[in-house]
Amino acid sequence: MKNLSLPTHFSEDPNNMKHLKFNVFICAALCAALAGGLFAGCSSGGGDDKAEKPLAINSSEEAEVTDSGYVLTERDKERRADTSMGYFSIMPPASQLLEMADNPDQWAETLQIIDAMGAGEGRFLRYYSDDEMKRIFTFMNDRGIKLTLEGPAVKEWGHETGNRDTMVGNTAEKVFKNQLPVWNRIRENGGVIDSMAFDEPLLNVLLFPINADDEYKDVRRRERASQYPPEVYEGLFRYAARETAKFMKLVREEIPGIKLGDIEVHWGALEAEDLIYWIDILNEECEAIGTPRPDFFRLDVNWAIYHIQYEDSLEGWREIKKVEEYCKSIGMPFSLIYWSSDIHFRPDGSHYRGSPNPKWNEYPGGWYDGVMQQGADVAAVGIKPDQVIVETWVTDSEGVWIPYETIPENKEHTFTKSALDLYNAYFR
Repeated sequence: MKNLSLPTHFSEDPNNMKHLKFNVFICAALCAALAGGLFAGCSSGGGDDKAEKPLAINSSEEAEVTDSGYVLTERDKERRADTSMGYFSIMPPASQLLEMADNPDQWAETLQIIDAMGAGEGRFLRYYSDDEMKRIFTFMNDRGIKLTLEGPAVKEWGHETGNRDTMVGNTAEKVFKNQLPVWNRIRENGGVIDSMAFDEPLLNVLLFPINADDEYKDVRRRERASQYPPEVYEGLFRYAARETAKFMKLVREEIPGIKLGDIEVHWGALEAEDLIYWIDILNEECEAIGTPRPDFFRLDVNWAIYHIQYEDSLEGWREIKKVEEYCKSIGMPFSLIYWSSDIHFRPDGSHYRGSPNPKWNEYPGGWYDGVMQQGADVAAVGIKPDQVIVETWVTDSEGVWIPYETIPENKEHTFTKSALDLYNAYFR
């Protein structure tokens, strides 16, 4: 193993408060609760002996018809033959997946450009019966649309003590055992899961600054990772990486061939140097236990903060460019979530404490405008993701998913319109 050096920010101001204009860590915790807590009940694709295979073309190759009676298009055949993770993916409002499957004519163009779609694993069980899941997965399998999921790897509820304020011991094994029944349910209903992204394991450890030996239980939580003393910083990163690597190994043993990746944030708590250090230390821990490194690294960027934090909002994206370049330098695909980041913030940067900005009730174009704004900013600094995912995980104060409509794609402000227009503007 190589000797990893701590990021250079430890030679700077020990409080490292530059650019910090509000409590970013509390913001990250709230957003993580939305994006991560709702995933309790994750899922992932099944092993060869458990997963149902995509519906095969009938024995007559000329027929080009699946067992369900669906006639394959050239695009379907192309997707079915593709063994990669795909380039352009969507995670629409989870409650709308069945409506999308039942009305493909209402998003026909978007359907042509996507390679994968999915949701947080537990949401399939939350919203759909077994028969409804079968309809969704048959729709996807027929067309060769890969099933991609998000879920936990290291979470505060995975520790041994049962106390949410600590993460002690083998959190990976406990999260794995918790999620396995959910994965089995999805597989039993025809879900063939191609990839899984982990819901911010590093951030979750930093939110609960405890390692396996419980030696940091009295350490005060910091607003930025770099504000921890160097030895605590190293210990927290090591613990998060070790448990994530263990979780990856368990998942790969259960689901051979699955593509696994990590999602982390860039919104103040973690800087570009921290993320690069994390990638190295996670790769090192994977090597130590004999499991392949992650298949991709994905960023969830709270870009609305850049418009508050920097005089030039593109400065934040230039930090992301450093992470992208590092990933590509080591041959790791760089994946980026596109979403409307300003959903939870007032113009002064203060947080709405879990409820969306009131404009979401007053101005339905907010989601669409936000996605397109991110597209423009990312392109402006020359970031070219290896994999794009348009994703929402948020609901309004009444529990209604945002954006409020998913289809049709030719109606202003729907989710599918935002995905289609983003693709046509920046990725065609």
